[in-house]
Parts: sequence; C-alpha cells; structure tokens
Amino acid sequence: MHELIKPVLAVDPGKATGWVMYDVVSEDILCSGTHNDFKTFGRRVERTFFQNKITVVCEDFKITQETIRKARQYESLYLIGILYHITHNNPRVFNPLVIQSRNIKSFATDDKLKALGWWTPGNNHENDAKRHLLAYLWQTKQIEAERFIDGES
Repeated sequence: MHELIKPVLAVDPGKATGWVMYDVVSEDILCSGTHNDFKTFGRRVERTFFQNKITVVCEDFKITQETIRKARQYESLYLIGILYHITHNNPRVFNPLVIQSRNIKSFATDDKLKALGWWTPGNNHENDAKRHLLAYLWQTKQIEAERFIDGES
C-alpha cells in the first residue's frame, strides 16, 4: 500500500520553539514556524499523531555549568519530555524520538538552507528546526546532496 505522505517533524525546542513539517514522499515542506507556548505546541503535535504516521526529530538539551549561569529556562527539557512521551506511547509513530546534538546544525549551513529554498529571514528558531531536518534527511539518505550542494561556497 502506497502512503500519500510520510511526514517528518523537526523541532528546535525552547521558550520559542522552531518547527518544520516535511513530507519525504513529495520532498516538500508542508508547514513551519515558531511557537511560543511549549504546552500548546505539545498538544498540537499529539493531535497530529492521530492523523498521520510520523517521525519526530528534536535537538537535545544538555544542562551544563554554562546553562546554569545563563538562564533557568526549562521549556526545552519539558518539550523534549512531552515529545518523548508522545513518540514512545503511540503505535502510529514510525520511529522513537530522534534526538540530535545541537552541534549537528553546523552541517546545515545558511547557504544550504538557501539553496533548498528553506531559508526564512529573521526566524532563527524555525531555521534551526530546518537544520535538524536537513541533517536527519542526510543521515538517513532521504535527500540528495545535489539539492543543496550549490549553497556551499
């Protein structure tokens, strides 16, 4: 049976959460943006699971001495917990939650996002979610380098 869409949701969690929904079959971004309430965003993601089988990719959040000095914003941790719960307790999920290091974003440069037509000026969180999406698609061999290689200097 051929599936009409095979979505991947990539998330840059935080107080302002960047996100992008991508369809592997059509190779198109379905929607993307930034959400400022992690609880509401978590509920929206949960509802999406009841409509589609989905893969979720999320940036990891490490607590370090630097994190403690900068700010005590726990939204990233809370949202990762919500996503973990949803993906591990729903039979419609393709894969368990895919956690990526924040360092993986250096692979998905601004130029690569621009070459793909994915760049959104002035929206760092949304662009960071797209970086995680690109890294995931590249690691899982679901995107060809020719689509973004022109963006490299």
